[in-house]
Amino acid sequence: GQVLVASLPAGSYDVRLIATDRCGNEDSCYTTFTIRDCKKPTPYCFDGISTVVMSPSGEVEVWATDFDAGSYDNCTTADKLVLSFTEDGESPSWTYTCADIPDGRSQEIEVMIWVIDEAGNKDFCTTTLLLQDNSGNACQDSSPLTEPETGLASPGQKEKGEGLRTPE
Repeated sequence: GQVLVASLPAGSYDVRLIATDRCGNEDSCYTTFTIRDCKKPTPYCFDGISTVVMSPSGEVEVWATDFDAGSYDNCTTADKLVLSFTEDGESPSWTYTCADIPDGRSQEIEVMIWVIDEAGNKDFCTTTLLLQDNSGNACQDSSPLTEPETGLASPGQKEKGEGLRTPE
């Protein structure tokens, strides 16, 4: 007829149960139970962020925490959650360089942000990073100067009639 109500942290516990009937007979037993944190954390990511490669290095370091929009867990406090670009939790930051911007101007990159709790449970959210060379001088610009079919000359191309001189 008695109930034990307790809030217990994850771990193993020994319990001794004692039963007594109305005639005074008594018996007991021991048992062990384990409380485990099996619930994955809940990741929340910003819907994309943008950053700029720095001149003259042509690189920028981006942290997984830059994308965090309030991830949480039922057992692990927010300050003890691990945020990483990889499932193993070993990449809290990545360095992006001009090599990650093929045209030298901007590139949208899809990233996975992993959230790992103290029990090793993990989940992720997918978002984007817009990597840019806003200064225009950190990365070599390999994009065309003009859009196709505009009639303007591109580097190394001659305009109509140029170089075709007739004798006077």
